[in-house]
Amino acid sequence: MSTPLPALFELRDDQAVRLEVPGGPANLDRALLDLPDGVYEALRTRGGARFFRLERHCARAAEGCARAGLPPLDEDLFRRGLDACTRAWGHEAKVRIDLCAEPPAAFGAQTRILYSFRPLVLPTPEVYADGVGVRIAEGLARHDPEVKGTAFIAQRARRPLLEDDYESVLVDEHGYLLECVMSNLFLVRGGELRTAGHGVLLGVTRETVLGAAQSLGMPVREEAVHRDEVEQLEEAFLTTSVRGLVPIVRLGGVTLGTGRPGPWTQRLSEAYEDAVERGSARAWPREP
Repeated sequence: MSTPLPALFELRDDQAVRLEVPGGPANLDRALLDLPDGVYEALRTRGGARFFRLERHCARAAEGCARAGLPPLDEDLFRRGLDACTRAWGHEAKVRIDLCAEPPAAFGAQTRILYSFRPLVLPTPEVYADGVGVRIAEGLARHDPEVKGTAFIAQRARRPLLEDDYESVLVDEHGYLLECVMSNLFLVRGGELRTAGHGVLLGVTRETVLGAAQSLGMPVREEAVHRDEVEQLEEAFLTTSVRGLVPIVRLGGVTLGTGRPGPWTQRLSEAYEDAVERGSARAWPREP
């Protein structure tokens, strides 16, 4: 089966309508960089038109709209559109939902909510087994860390990637490690799980991992680690709704622990995948 091309949809009269992408479907990511400022959510399908903890994505989107001065989110409309467009796409996908102030004219849209689909491409098994290296991003910061704003996507997309830079880590003005440019960051020091408690995007996967750690009896502290303490770290990983937990074995050029994904990373990854299996549901109709 051939790989489907990226596609952009909106919901009109409860029907999924495919929109034209300037430059063609392969140009979708580039075309979306020119969207007016708004908010977005990103997630992945789970065995068709099922999603994990969609209610939390909706709640975050509603809060983002309020903070950005956009019209209030109609959650039922959001869900109906996601269900219809996912079924029209018909493949496992990475999905991005853009919430705009007005219908984007560049795509001929008639509504304010755009649903973009790309083939689901996950990290290779080697990435999960061996881990990745990340670097510290100098001079890059979110304007409003608690909102998934489209303006930050354009800012990060224009930064060149360096060697051993699977994803860059953002730091605050005092040198504390906050999060990665597309994901949340977790660090293990002295058997304690650490992650910044403010100044970061409060991700859905982040919330799930924190709950899993507490259930496993792992001490948790929502407090950032300073960049000068990297050599004292035993493990690290990043989290997103699409990729789950990705082990980090090098941070800023420093090898962490044994240089291999650690035991807590493995246990938390397994707990997360179990939660996903048990907790995924259709977008519409709402499941009890």
